[in-house]
Amino acid sequence: MAKEFSGRESVLLIVIIALGLTCLHLLRSRAEAVEPSTVIRRFSQIWIDSQNTWPLNRWLGVLTQQNPNDVWITQEILFEVKPDFVIETGTFHGGSAALWAMVLDQVNPDARVITIDIQKGQGDAPLPPIVDEKVDFLIGSSTDPAIVKQ
Repeated sequence: MAKEFSGRESVLLIVIIALGLTCLHLLRSRAEAVEPSTVIRRFSQIWIDSQNTWPLNRWLGVLTQQNPNDVWITQEILFEVKPDFVIETGTFHGGSAALWAMVLDQVNPDARVITIDIQKGQGDAPLPPIVDEKVDFLIGSSTDPAIVKQ
């Protein structure tokens, strides 16, 4: 059986539905008015400015200062190109070197990662075993001719 509404309840129900539709319209019109590039810029700025995003990112427990969107796009490029090596400047704790080694292992099993930093990584998490197999760590400046020659 359907409930019969009193006059006051009917008016209240109509007001609630009207408010809901108004809110929905405002949200849709506001969302449509925002350019996609604005959303992307805003996301990037929030990502960079927040102390709870990139500074805490980990790959298999290892600190990794990588934006997940950049990682996704990079793995797509690695899949298409299937390079023999990836050169990374700025090792940090070795998380992204491990990440690239794992992606490369799937797209070109003979590929290697060469990671360069002015100091040895100071990570507290153990690196995955693939790092020993596929990553070459070079200590020095990435602009030093001696490092480039290696």
